[in-house]
Amino acid sequence: MTFESRGQAFEAEFQHDQELLFRIQNRRNKLLGLWAAELMGLTGSAVDAYAKDALEKSTKAEVKELVRTGKVLPVQEEAMVELALSSREMFDKLVPENAIVSLSEEGVTTHEQPASEALQADIDRLVGLANSTTQKKKS
Repeated sequence: MTFESRGQAFEAEFQHDQELLFRIQNRRNKLLGLWAAELMGLTGSAVDAYAKDALEKSTKAEVKELVRTGKVLPVQEEAMVELALSSREMFDKLVPENAIVSLSEEGVTTHEQPASEALQADIDRLVGLANSTTQKKKS
C-alpha cells in the first residue's frame, strides 16, 4: 500500500465516520423531538412537524458555529443550513478545514486559501472569458 493510497483510505474512513455521526445525531434529534411531542400531547402531522423543527434547529446551531469560527460566510448561512438538511455529503465537502474569514469589530478579514495550479488556471480562463464577453458586448 502506497503512502498516497493510505492517505486516501484514511480520508474515506474519516468521511464515512462523519456521515455516520451526522446520521446518528439526526436520528437522536428526531427521536428527541418525537418524544417531546408525545409528552406535549401532539398527534399526527403535528408530531412530525415538531420533530422536523427540532432537527432544523440543531442544524442551524451547527452552521452558526461554523459562521462564528469563520468557516462559513454570514451571507451563506441560510443556504448552508438548507444544504446540510438536504445533502450532508455535499455540505461536508464545501465546509473548509480552516477559517476563510475572521469576524471582528473592525469587520471581516479574509484569509487567502492557496489555490492549486489547475484551479488557478481555471479561474484565469473564466476571467478571460468574462472579459472577452464584456468587450464584445461593448462593441
